[in-house]
Amino acid sequence: MTNLFNIRILIICFMFYFFPSCEGPETEIPIMTGDLFGRVETFDEFGQSMPDHKGVEVIIEGTDPLLKTLTDASGNYSFEGLQTGTYNLVFTKDRFQTRKVFSYQFVGGKVPTYFNTLVYLSEKSTTSITEFSISVTDENNPDSSRYTMVKVEHATSPPSTQDKPRPLNVYLSTSDGVSIDNYEYKLSLGITGNIDIIRIDRLPSNSTCYAIMYPIPAFCNPYYDPFSDLYDYSCYGTPSEVISFQVP
Repeated sequence: MTNLFNIRILIICFMFYFFPSCEGPETEIPIMTGDLFGRVETFDEFGQSMPDHKGVEVIIEGTDPLLKTLTDASGNYSFEGLQTGTYNLVFTKDRFQTRKVFSYQFVGGKVPTYFNTLVYLSEKSTTSITEFSISVTDENNPDSSRYTMVKVEHATSPPSTQDKPRPLNVYLSTSDGVSIDNYEYKLSLGITGNIDIIRIDRLPSNSTCYAIMYPIPAFCNPYYDPFSDLYDYSCYGTPSEVISFQVP
């Protein structure tokens, strides 16, 4: 019995001597890299696709050093040797809106990855607002206890036409801080003509309301920014001043 016990002790000592640990040496997991490519299409402010899509700067936020490139005439762009990770992609061009794609997860590998969202960039509106006023009218009001009819009078330079439309959006609020991010009513005006009469829910009687007008391109693609909790309307043109009007 004693000999058997001694043999067991010798076996255990032998194992500890030649196999000090069951765990092997720590190995680092290699960081995978790969190529990323995609395409951008640009539009003029009248909604027509541009014949040449070159010159859009594509930036990959979260890389060090910062990776960026330009699109070619077909709108194609590519990055080589991008490491696996989560990135923000930013698309910019002078006189065009900015687009941003958040939290894009890039895996990488031997096969190039196609960024499968075709990015559209619109030229910013160049429309200038030369006249803008609002008043309350009873014209065409089907029920004055439920609705308010607002008359929007406006003019732009150059004027809007069917072949070159210059859309306008008006934002209304009971607050003098009305803006594209702070409003109660959004009014989309007609393409042609200088007067629009629009029905909205009844505004408070004997109150002062406020409005601001923005020129927009025919094709506009705002994006949501989760960090600011706001939409980016960088395709919009220069807005009017905030104006006020009285509700009888």
